[in-house]
Amino acid sequence: MTLILMMRRGIHLRGIRSFSSKQRSSRKQKAKLRQIRVGERQEKLKAELDEFRFERQPTQKYTSSRTVENRPRYGNPRSELLSRMNQNSRYLKGFKPFFEEVDEHMAKMKNHKEKNSAPASLASFLASLGDLPESENNQNEKQEQPSLWDSSGSGNQYIFDVFAISKNQVSPAPNSFDDEIYEQYKSMMEEVIDNRSFNLRHTQKPLKESYLKAIVGWLLKDSKVMDSKLSSLSELMKDGLSLDDSIRGEQTRLLKSQLDEQAEAFLDRTKMTKDQYKTSVKALRMLGHLCAKRARGNVLDIAWEKIKEAGIVLDEQALNNYLYVASTTGGRWSLSLTKRGRKSPRFGDGAGHMSVLDIFDKRQDDDPEEDEIEESEDDFVDVAGEIATVHDLLYKPSEQSVGMRVKSLVANGKGEEAESLLNSFDDDNGVLRLRSYLPVLRLYCESGKVGEALRLFKKMHNTPTVVIEPETYVQLISAVAENGYFVPGSAPVPGAEDLGYPVGSGPGLFDHLASEMSDEVVEITSASSRRLYNAFLTSFRGTSAARNLKEMHALAPLPKTMDRADEDELVLNKVSVDSASALCPRTGAKLRLIGLEQDQRVKLYESLLDMSQLRYDHNRGTVRDLDYAVSQLRNFAEMLDKREGEPFTAIVDGANVAYHMQNFEQGMFNFHQIKFMVDALERMNENPLVIIPYKYSTKRFYVGTNSKEKQILSKEEIQIRQTLRERGQLYMVPAGCLDDYYWILASVSNQTVSRRGRDLKVELGDANGRWPGARPMIITNDNMRDHKLQMMEPRLFQRWYSCHIVNYHFTGFVGSESVDREIGFATADFFTREIQGNESPGVSIRSTGTAWHFPISDWDLDDRFCIRIPSHSKN
Repeated sequence: MTLILMMRRGIHLRGIRSFSSKQRSSRKQKAKLRQIRVGERQEKLKAELDEFRFERQPTQKYTSSRTVENRPRYGNPRSELLSRMNQNSRYLKGFKPFFEEVDEHMAKMKNHKEKNSAPASLASFLASLGDLPESENNQNEKQEQPSLWDSSGSGNQYIFDVFAISKNQVSPAPNSFDDEIYEQYKSMMEEVIDNRSFNLRHTQKPLKESYLKAIVGWLLKDSKVMDSKLSSLSELMKDGLSLDDSIRGEQTRLLKSQLDEQAEAFLDRTKMTKDQYKTSVKALRMLGHLCAKRARGNVLDIAWEKIKEAGIVLDEQALNNYLYVASTTGGRWSLSLTKRGRKSPRFGDGAGHMSVLDIFDKRQDDDPEEDEIEESEDDFVDVAGEIATVHDLLYKPSEQSVGMRVKSLVANGKGEEAESLLNSFDDDNGVLRLRSYLPVLRLYCESGKVGEALRLFKKMHNTPTVVIEPETYVQLISAVAENGYFVPGSAPVPGAEDLGYPVGSGPGLFDHLASEMSDEVVEITSASSRRLYNAFLTSFRGTSAARNLKEMHALAPLPKTMDRADEDELVLNKVSVDSASALCPRTGAKLRLIGLEQDQRVKLYESLLDMSQLRYDHNRGTVRDLDYAVSQLRNFAEMLDKREGEPFTAIVDGANVAYHMQNFEQGMFNFHQIKFMVDALERMNENPLVIIPYKYSTKRFYVGTNSKEKQILSKEEIQIRQTLRERGQLYMVPAGCLDDYYWILASVSNQTVSRRGRDLKVELGDANGRWPGARPMIITNDNMRDHKLQMMEPRLFQRWYSCHIVNYHFTGFVGSESVDREIGFATADFFTREIQGNESPGVSIRSTGTAWHFPISDWDLDDRFCIRIPSHSKN
């Protein structure tokens, strides 16, 4: 155990000899004796603890048979007893604890190793450090500050000792760092200094104490040693980087020159050598890496100040770490060091010293000049913006650096400058993403600059690397609505028609924006629906169109409204669409079942070919024929296209049906269930095709995917399979290929020869009793989790799924028997679950406008958020 513990503590084992069998036996005996002694002492301790009991008395909170003065400080008898035992040698006489023996051995090895010159420990080393020179602003103002909680005092402190009434308390040093942030910085920097990688030179020799003294003293100093004189950086933060290459080159040269001057002044001030300076840079590089691993953004406030005061030029990788932390922690804004302690009076904030009574009575007797000291924009340092600016001056701009510069400009209200920065990059350079544009778009929307917002949105829409999310559309449409541009007869949005919008205001502009949204977005959230509700209500408030609407709280659910709206009424309601007729009860609009267009079918077909190849290569392990899976899927598609006879109108996922409800002990792949499904579909005037994997074409096969049990088909099951093959209603997928791709492809196949130009879609009220919807339909209970994200974008997948998937349910068979011969189908949707606009018919007029229905992700399946702006209104 000694050897194992030393290995865990990182002790080098060279020089430690191995033990013989006799020595090991002797050590085992000693260990047993020690265990016996430990047990005896534990019993003795327990007996003493039992004697030491507290009794509650009416006059004293805690008393015992011993005197009150001797009780533990915190009323813990166990802690007092243990402390007494540690001081009493009679408990440890003749016995040295095992761990103490190991610790002594470790201390000997460590002392021997550190004789070269490395400091014994960080704590003892820091205690030996002398103070570095103070900052120019600090030298004449440093005073010792009393601790709020001084444990060495004569007794407990009162609250008035903490929040003193006296105004003569010492203020924090002007250049000192924030105490809370400094403690976090100090903790992580000490971890860096303790790191073996920091303490060793490239020659693997430890750094000497005399060498480290100035370095560690500066790294752990709680205030600035000197002011950073980087005027060019301050100007760049105000004016931004130039987009002109020649001017930008001059800005880079000026910043580098000032950094070099700052570094020389820093070395002269701290008396560091250039080699010590490099070691300090190494520590700050390691700190940036550690902050990136732990997402500690506050620490960068101090680290970046030290980098600036030392004139350090970080390499690109280190600067990227600082940039990553600044961007992922939401950007860093720190209070300027010269303003710390001078904020508006608050407990412990510095200049405004008040007692508790002053706060309760709202009395402020401080110097009036101090009351006038307030925080201005210049009192804050945009740490993230400075890091990004330095990065883009010295190295190639990245997505993170550009994003942080955009946020910095937006924070200063410079939306046009931020947009110009974004426009300076090519659309396909890979630097710009949605998050690059969002701060500017949000600024335009919140400040009512709708024309600028539409212009920027058009730019975002045309940028290939930007994927617009539903919330972005909601934000834009809400901003247009709040500024009244959707109200009939309103003035056009400035520049809207120049951007290609057919109309600049009114219901037509909303229809165009909603149509663009429907091309990329499937559904929105209930929070977004409330946002749209209140935005439209803002612009229509006070009009007759909004007479039945009331403002909703941002968290209140929208009530469902099923009454028919008046022709001139603004509709902003939650409705439930009739699942059989697809009619909206509020507007009378009929929702459509939107299927795949021909180009979308081709896109799906090509995606399936690519996916089949990848799946085949993964399953086979070795690639015998790279085109095998693709060629087999193409052969299947050609077979469907050239096949004569009646077209297939129902594609059955054979494996899914055969295993349905077979999760019991005698469960199996049941061909009787497949026959039951085929018979039911034929009675409904459908022409089914069953698709099964290749392994079920044999007499014996393993049940399920990972099962080791083999199933042997009965003669009846073999006959069912044979009958289906003879009738052309069974297709067996080639070995190594996934059957899912085959029944998906069959649903979008043209079946050119057999269809003979006919539309296979079944309309509502079919004479043969067939339910309405697209054909061919897919009979499966597969949730399609493996295909949804890979196959196509969400909107196309939703169209395909809504049109073709039919779920089923029946009682599972036991062999060829079933207690219930009923089968139920959950038919494909009668209308597509996606954003769509449809004409809203009127009574006295032909149309009252376009009714838009938005599916909501956290509402019921048939519920929609309906928006209809009336095309006319009553005066």
